[in-house]
Amino acid sequence: MDTIFRATDHPVAERFERWAELVPRVFAPLRLSVAEPDRHRSELRVAELGGTMAYYVASSTSRVERTDRMIRQADPDVVRVALVEHGDVVFGQDVTPRVVEPCRLYVSTSWRPFELSGAVPGGGMNVTRSAVVPFGRLSMPRGQVERLGGVAVPAGGLTDLVTASLRELTTHDFGPADASRLGSVLVDLVAALVAHLLDRTSDLPAQTREQALLAQAEAFIQANLGDPGLTPAAVAAAHHVGLRTMQRLFRRQDRGLADWIRHRRLEACHRDLTDPRLLSQPVHLIGRRWGFTDPSHFSRVFRAAFGSPPGDYREHQTPTSSPCTAQLALAPSGDLP
Repeated sequence: MDTIFRATDHPVAERFERWAELVPRVFAPLRLSVAEPDRHRSELRVAELGGTMAYYVASSTSRVERTDRMIRQADPDVVRVALVEHGDVVFGQDVTPRVVEPCRLYVSTSWRPFELSGAVPGGGMNVTRSAVVPFGRLSMPRGQVERLGGVAVPAGGLTDLVTASLRELTTHDFGPADASRLGSVLVDLVAALVAHLLDRTSDLPAQTREQALLAQAEAFIQANLGDPGLTPAAVAAAHHVGLRTMQRLFRRQDRGLADWIRHRRLEACHRDLTDPRLLSQPVHLIGRRWGFTDPSHFSRVFRAAFGSPPGDYREHQTPTSSPCTAQLALAPSGDLP
């Protein structure tokens, strides 16, 4: 991400004035106000993800308004999905303002007025991570999407995946190719979340539904790598689709579903085996931790991927070796793990 504003880079007397000038240029015409301008603190980071924008915003107590007049002045025609990371945010758009608590998402639209205020006990900063998606990429009727303005999104399922994606995309830097790909995935996830909230999933293009399902399946696999029962059939059943459907989605990524699970398990084992803090842990326990219940099988597939059995591989690695330096050569599709 690019840091485009940090209040501490400016004289104290100018910090809020410069912040209040910058924010409307970055987002849309807005009015910002604070009770104590001389005590203002803020930071803004931005990432461009192939036509989708991701933002990290931290700010001390403030109030933000977008009025009808401001909308007529300029409307980027976007939908914003925001994660409140720290502090409480009071947000209202077409509904009575309500508190959005930390670790919750809320939705807003650029073409309807809103008001927002945030505060943190003890004088800290509110932290929000958000994605701004062009409305036209959601394939949803405008009147329907307006119903979500100001709605705090229930946790679980797609919400948790969007939350994790926002944290990832607003924490790390990505090259142009990865940024474009991740932006497309983010749009599909936001579109799927909006459709789910509106009970209009069937209105989504087939490609969007499939990309959202693939992202959910990948997250499910990552969260359950240590379960020996994590098989392609289990992944499909967890997402209420047929095994052939799930396998087809992964084949489109140039990797079979069984290969993908084994690949992630081997990556996790490699990371642990080259971690100096885990040198006292037996090799077979590391394999078991990541779903390889048979030590002989673990040794065989690890050797096929990295060129030597896990014990020998660990012995010849330096304490500073990084998993990123090894090339993982996948074996042909087959039984897991």
